[in-house]
Amino acid sequence: MDVPEARPIPAFTELPTEIHILIVEELADEGSNFLRCINDFPNLKNLRLACRQYAYLPRLLSILFHGVRLLASPRLVELAQNMDMSKIKPHVKRIAFEPTKYSWNMTYDLFREIIFQELMEEAGEKEKDKFRAQAKARGPEYSGMRWSDNTSSVAEFINKYMEGKAPFPEDEVNSGYGRYMAQANLTRQVFENGKVKTAWENMLRQLPEAKMFRIGMWDYGYSIGTWDYDDPVEEKTWKERGCNVYGHRHGMEAYHHDKGKCRSLQEPVAEALVNSVLSCLHAAGSSLEQLDMQYIANAAFTWADNGRLVGLDLSKLHTFIFRPRIAEFRIHNTSRARIEWVYSRFSKAIAAILRKSATSLRILEISPSENSPWEDNVLWPNSRDDIVALPMLGSFKTCASLHISHFARFLRTAPKLERLDLWWCEGREGEWREIWRAIRYHPRRMLLDFDYISCNGQNEINMKHFTGEDSKYSEYADGVWRNLVYDLEMYLSNKGEWNNSCGWFDNWDGDDEGSDDGGDETEEEEKEFWRGGNDGWEPVGGVMLGSDEESSDGDEDDEGDGDEDMDDAEDGL
Repeated sequence: MDVPEARPIPAFTELPTEIHILIVEELADEGSNFLRCINDFPNLKNLRLACRQYAYLPRLLSILFHGVRLLASPRLVELAQNMDMSKIKPHVKRIAFEPTKYSWNMTYDLFREIIFQELMEEAGEKEKDKFRAQAKARGPEYSGMRWSDNTSSVAEFINKYMEGKAPFPEDEVNSGYGRYMAQANLTRQVFENGKVKTAWENMLRQLPEAKMFRIGMWDYGYSIGTWDYDDPVEEKTWKERGCNVYGHRHGMEAYHHDKGKCRSLQEPVAEALVNSVLSCLHAAGSSLEQLDMQYIANAAFTWADNGRLVGLDLSKLHTFIFRPRIAEFRIHNTSRARIEWVYSRFSKAIAAILRKSATSLRILEISPSENSPWEDNVLWPNSRDDIVALPMLGSFKTCASLHISHFARFLRTAPKLERLDLWWCEGREGEWREIWRAIRYHPRRMLLDFDYISCNGQNEINMKHFTGEDSKYSEYADGVWRNLVYDLEMYLSNKGEWNNSCGWFDNWDGDDEGSDDGGDETEEEEKEFWRGGNDGWEPVGGVMLGSDEESSDGDEDDEGDGDEDMDDAEDGL
């Protein structure tokens, strides 16, 4: 009888525990902070299973379980209801709450459109290659020509470029849609029957050390990811994926498929998610220090005034990052009145959080758009009533369009502001000089980081400047535009006067006086405001109110960095 050969024990597992600790510490101390940033959490888990010394090594556990990710999946919600978190309790510092890809608003036509996208992209690439070859053969003068799709629907695209052959037969599409909707309806049930709230409340009560929270989203895009814990298939071809929904492209890279369609799917799911998260945070008595809300938002922001915030402890919140993706802004032909209503609700939602964290907040970011000034660009602050005094705020960052007069007024509420980040910001309802004046006379010198700030309605400026120093540029002997950044930086540092270059920023028409009407009087009012201890302004319920005479003044800027604290990938639980 053959005796099975004994499998050798890896020498690695026989090392003393002290050596294993040194290995982990060495990796953790890398400049890139490798283990904390690593996305391959399964391998780290396998390391624990392969080596007994790592099973409960505190240093490794603190890295593995620094953040956990709670998905609103029926299966995972069921597991979370009775899960014992005692082993990782000391290590969990952050929690992310996220939806899955299943939406009960999915329609058959949109489902079909999504699962066809990848093969349509392949067909489109073939057409582009064919067009480039034909253009090259015709001569160099045609080399700049680009192929464009001139079909008007998915069906027409398939008929014209795919020989009329759909990627999947109708019976497979029907079956896939049925499976999707069955899971989507189960997801809806766990929200409506309160199981999500109960399960997550149980988790939060067991993890009192968690102070950082993020409300995330599934955006159906590659940037969010192409896999989930119910169906972890990341590297599959479209044939292997079959009639299932995965991350896919939108906009210019897609065919007859706009991001607004996918975002509208997530609106009811995200609404249920946000309400459940706020309810369970309140019920569990969690104390929030950081809150990052990046989700597909219903334009009504109903959570702001439906009682969900009542009782929620935000008294220690020092970082608030608000970056909703408003689905309605991806839908064309929105009326002007409706847009103004969205602006109002957006502004009131922010104010609702700020009023509960006014005395503790240090970092604030308001980012309603992703990268482009033409996408989801919301006006803020929309009303004087939404301006909240933030006496401890040190950093502010935004890409929102700015209501200039209200924003300048908002800056007056932040006497400790030291950093201001503005990118892709458009200015409305006033002149930029109101904001520049607020920075010039601010009691703190601050670091300014401006990207693509609209100038004169035609150009943009970029600027990185510390207002405690002179401009790093040289002054030109002539040329208004060439001197704009230099003169503006000197003005913001209170080392130069307002002149024609600065005036050109606010649609200067070429007159010698620029846009300086009444400027000197307002400059004196601004100086007097800071010298006089904020006379005429009183915080009322966290809101700064001022006299009508001062309604055009403004003083500071705010900028929020906070990304480094909140945007690491959370581990799946």
